[in-house]
Amino acid sequence: MLICAPTSMPNRDTPQNQTIRAGAEQIHLYFPLLQNKRVAISANQTSIIGES
Repeated sequence: MLICAPTSMPNRDTPQNQTIRAGAEQIHLYFPLLQNKRVAISANQTSIIGES
């Protein structure tokens, strides 16, 4: 019998104090990719970016 299961191994290349940020908090990184493109946004009334 062979059992395959994912294992959790720490990534040694990632700093321990790095904060996980949602894509909505990093819009400055992908806005240049969207310039002059047609874009649709699907969101509900609770969707926010930062404190807006």
